[in-house]
Order: sequence, then structure tokens, then C-alpha cells
Amino acid sequence: MNKLVFNCFFLLAIVFLLSCATFAQKKGETLRTKTLNEKDLDLKISTPRMIRVGSEIELRIKVRNNFPQTLSLPYMNYDSFGGYQVVVLDARGTLVKFSKNPAPNIGIGSRLDRQIQSRQTIEEKLRLGAFYALVPGKYTIKLSHEVKGWGKDERIIVESNVVTMTIVR
Repeated sequence: MNKLVFNCFFLLAIVFLLSCATFAQKKGETLRTKTLNEKDLDLKISTPRMIRVGSEIELRIKVRNNFPQTLSLPYMNYDSFGGYQVVVLDARGTLVKFSKNPAPNIGIGSRLDRQIQSRQTIEEKLRLGAFYALVPGKYTIKLSHEVKGWGKDERIIVESNVVTMTIVR
């Protein structure tokens, strides 16, 4: 009788352990297989609507991670602003080119690959006047940024809202 109780207990323990392992594996797969999309990261920018010629043009950036895992914001290359790709258009919709040499490190990110935790918001500032000599007129600005998840091919490009500013004398 003792041997029968022991065998039943041993069999139940094995079944229990196997079901726990299966549940843990399925739970892990659910997290790992969630695909990144543009809604997983909010990229919002703002700037004063009116700026006087010669004043500092500061673009405020807010980035929020809505993904259930940590995401990586790569620094990218020297022609980007800390990983942000900046598009400045004049009133006619023409792309405004750099008028000043971009420095290799413009100091908006403290790490080459910034990690942003789930549900975390980071705030940064970008000084556009360091790279553009904007004359009086109306301009629109938009940013984009590559985002990497932890999967080998988990990469997306997230775009910001569009802001409009006017440079006045």
C-alpha cells in the first residue's frame, strides 16, 4: 500500500512539474512573439510657435515606450541628431539643408544606445539653431527614429507629430 501511495504521489508530481514548465514556456513565447509596431512608441515634439531671428531654436522631444518590454533607441550615425532623423521644410515644402557643420556629438543622448523601459517616458532637447540658419518665414519640422526590440529583426521607424513654427524679425 505504501508503495502504491508513493507511486501515485510521484506520478502526480511529474504531471504537475510538466504542466508548470509548459505554462512557463507558453507565457515566455507570448512576450517574445509580440511584434513591435509604430504605436508601441510615442514620439512627440514641440517648439514655440513664434521665434525671433537670432534666438535659440529648441525642439522639445518626449519619447514614451508603450511596449511590454525594454526598447533600444540606437544612436545611429553622425548625420543624425542622436539617432533622430530631422526633416525641416520651408513654407514652399522645400527641404532645408544643414547650413552649419553638424558636430559628431550634439549632446542630447548620454548613451550610444539608449534603453527605455516599458511605460517609461524620456525627455530630450534638440538645438536646431546649431545646424540650421533659419531666415524669417514659416517652417514645419518632423522627426523619426529607429527603434530596436530584443528580437533579431525587431526594428521599426517611428515618426513624430509635425510642428509648425514661424521665424520673425
